[in-house]
Parts: sequence; structure tokens; C-alpha cells
Amino acid sequence: MTTLWNRKPLITSSRSIFYRRATWEKLLRRWATVERSPESELLIAIIAQAIEDKATGDRSSGLPVTFAPSFMASAIPSYCACIGVDPQFLLEQCSKAFATEAA
Repeated sequence: MTTLWNRKPLITSSRSIFYRRATWEKLLRRWATVERSPESELLIAIIAQAIEDKATGDRSSGLPVTFAPSFMASAIPSYCACIGVDPQFLLEQCSKAFATEAA
């Protein structure tokens, strides 16, 4: 049995790459407007882990992965503000990343 952690994305149309925290960390670093620091790296890791947890949780329960505005009801908007990423933009990107699974 293959788990999410050792699965390799075989083709570019595969969405499994979006289940990896490292992918979201790279994207968040690219989008961040603040200089890299230990503090910003911690916030990036927290946000990326929240995205990964939401996606794998939905998928393992058999639900389509969707990112509703309620996902941003926690501290994530504050963390986004600290690294200079618009929370609405992040929500849109999360929704786009998993759009084909929801359809």
C-alpha cells in the first residue's frame, strides 16, 4: 500500500504534489514579501502544514478537497499578514490547486 508520504508525482497532471508541505513552503516563500528569517520560516511552515493537514484530512475521509473561507477563520490570516501574503490570494491558490479533484 502506498502512503501519501512516499508517493511520487509521476506526471505533471498529478495533484499529489500539492499534498506535500514542502511544495507549499516553496510557493509561500516565493509569494512572501518579507525577508527570510527564522520567524518567517516558522510561519511559512505552519501555514504549509495547515494546508497539508486540510487536504490530506479531506482526502482520507473520502471528501473532495475544498478550501472554503472557513479555512481562513483561524490564525492563518494573521500569519499571512506577517509574511506579506494576502490571505484571499492564498485561499484562491489552494482552491485552484485542488480544483480538479472537487469536480
